[in-house]
Amino acid sequence: MADAVHNGQVDGKLVYTYRPITGASRFNVGSCSYKHYRFMKCSTFIKQGLIDLYEYRELPVAGYVIISYVWNGLAPLTGDNQITFEVLGDENRSKGAQPISVELLKSACQAAVQKQIDLLWLDQLCIKQSDNIDKAWQMENMHDIYKNSNFCIVFPGGLRRFSNLSEETQWIDRGWTLQEAIAPPNVQVMFQWTEGSCDAAPDQWLTRRTRINAIMDQQCAIAPLSLLLDGTLNKGIKYWPDREEIAEKECRQPVNIFGRAPDEIAPADYPRILPNVAALAIIAQKTVQPGTDSYYHTIWKSTLMRTTKYRCDVIFSVMGLFNVSLSPSHFTDENGRLDRNDCIRPAMELTKKIIEGGGRATWLGISPLCPPCPQLTSFPLFPRYSPAERALIVDFPKNRWVRASRLMINEYVNPSFKFPFPAGAITKQGDMLLYVKCLSVAKVVSCPQGEGACCVEDTNGAIWCQQDTGGSPVAYAAILCAFKTYSPFNFKAVGFEGLRGFILVKNRTYARSWYLESYFAFNDEFLDRWFKQARYMPLHVGAHDPDRELHNYVEDRITRLRL
Repeated sequence: MADAVHNGQVDGKLVYTYRPITGASRFNVGSCSYKHYRFMKCSTFIKQGLIDLYEYRELPVAGYVIISYVWNGLAPLTGDNQITFEVLGDENRSKGAQPISVELLKSACQAAVQKQIDLLWLDQLCIKQSDNIDKAWQMENMHDIYKNSNFCIVFPGGLRRFSNLSEETQWIDRGWTLQEAIAPPNVQVMFQWTEGSCDAAPDQWLTRRTRINAIMDQQCAIAPLSLLLDGTLNKGIKYWPDREEIAEKECRQPVNIFGRAPDEIAPADYPRILPNVAALAIIAQKTVQPGTDSYYHTIWKSTLMRTTKYRCDVIFSVMGLFNVSLSPSHFTDENGRLDRNDCIRPAMELTKKIIEGGGRATWLGISPLCPPCPQLTSFPLFPRYSPAERALIVDFPKNRWVRASRLMINEYVNPSFKFPFPAGAITKQGDMLLYVKCLSVAKVVSCPQGEGACCVEDTNGAIWCQQDTGGSPVAYAAILCAFKTYSPFNFKAVGFEGLRGFILVKNRTYARSWYLESYFAFNDEFLDRWFKQARYMPLHVGAHDPDRELHNYVEDRITRLRL
């Protein structure tokens, strides 16, 4: 049966109906068309308990709601007897995610219907999980699905049960949820809540007052993602219930749903407080404007604090946020299969696409305390997930490691500093050429004494002094930009915050190539000299010398930075 057309809008075609009851067969989309979008109808599920799945050639203009969650979230509570169902995956097995709670799914549908929206998209239901062809096409179009939605509902604890605001979840640590949190025009979090609808604000940021809206009385509610991110960073939220008997009464609720901050936070401590939460909060609150260099820099920061099942997905999960589409089939191993453990080649290709599209090198400086990636030194080392530590870690020499978030700083690009990230070009050989404003420097044992001496200390503890103009340059000190802490307090920049630069060192093997060695904070003397004498240089920025050992980040280095 062909799709019906009404007033220029194509109505979906019903392709599958499923009634989720305890002990029922698994959800399994049968006959469906390739290169089609699918959505379940909310009103049918609410009224009849049926999941009716419709397919569309194009994304429906009438609007739809999407769901973001973690596949294996919080375990069910003791005595939980909710009705759940499973989805069929490859080879006639369950998909591998937790069973889906009928109650949670119905609550999401209720939230959609309250906004006069009758379609809902959930990846487990709307992508044929037993068909790799369909999964590949849907993945390539995932960003468009999220971007064109009316709003996104986040279930931080997964789809098995509601999480409460005091429980920690893994949602903010997962790679694919970043796109789901940024691409939609509106993102709401659904959680267990018995206080009804109310006004609410972050504890230390009471000017950011917004609404918590009850979906099912005495059961759950939704609130803006930005409210709960700020609440996580700022000792929870304060709220003012609508109920007449306690109207205008100020109540307090701890928020640990995205992480657990210290009970007491001094203003000067904010640069090291939950940088993964802060990075997403900066975007959610529009502290940086979408589409700007500051915005993309913050996306890169958040990307490198998230885990994916396969390392290649670190890049594939965010490429759409940079308006780039990469085909995974182009990144294969020696056997012609997708190299799932390779994130370097996809990162190289993504950065080339960004530069070719007129973008800038906004990935510079996202983790200035981290050693550079040997193959791509403009990036920090790509972290890996450690099952033993159940954390995302960065490997150091001598079998040492550090949690990736410990190498990040809670900060964003200061919009008042009008100095852009380096622009670039791609050479005929495919190399990246960056245009950087820099000053020739050389490494010294100690800063020379006397008038005119001008030095900076980098993140490795090395000292760099302005080089005499007579010799061939061996290194350059280049400017990056200025940074500002994300905090409800206004205080003077301290420590590593403020105006920052990076050191580029000449590659001994490839004469025309330079690699990024480290970062540094400008001091007043060096800044004055730099602005008077620095000039723009086109430099090929690539890998380390093949025979050069990666930065010797030994125990003293880790101890000095209090990592």
